[in-house]
Amino acid sequence: MEISKAEELILIGEVGKPCGVKGEVRIFPLTDNPKRLSSLKQVYLIKSPAKPKLYEIEGVCHSRRFASVKFSGCDTKDAARALSEARVGIPRAECPQLPEGSYYYFDIIGLETFTQQGRYLGKIEAIIPTASSDVYVIRDGSGGEILVPAISEVIAEVAPREGRVVIRTVEGLITSGSHDILSSQPSGS
Repeated sequence: MEISKAEELILIGEVGKPCGVKGEVRIFPLTDNPKRLSSLKQVYLIKSPAKPKLYEIEGVCHSRRFASVKFSGCDTKDAARALSEARVGIPRAECPQLPEGSYYYFDIIGLETFTQQGRYLGKIEAIIPTASSDVYVIRDGSGGEILVPAISEVIAEVAPREGRVVIRTVEGLITSGSHDILSSQPSGS
């Protein structure tokens, strides 16, 4: 598969400093499965504004915070240093299939959010992982931020193909001034 733009790739890591003197690099994972590099034969490295370049993986060794990766043709510390700060990506087709109802962060970020009544809330700008559940960071039209827990009691529907997430009405979850946006009853009742 020929990749011509970084936007066609899913980012899974960032290249750090060289590791050793034989051309290995440190790759810091941007994925919840840091060991996934071990299952890959090749990855794309992106150094803006250049076109992504395909690299064959010769070997991977994992530590707590990063993976030490040896790429074919990268045989010296200087060659490894030249790769520093590159982003590591793979084509979307190489992402493992998730179970029904599970989504990658890149599937969720950018989706528009609505209440069950059809009120537009904003776009999901980021996802904050927490111990109990993820939290969607929604940027509303006025530049404000809405934090919504990604739990079944709050999320009614996730529809990446349609470009939207529907939020259940939960009293007091989101407030705007003195009015509850997601209140199941009008304010002052």
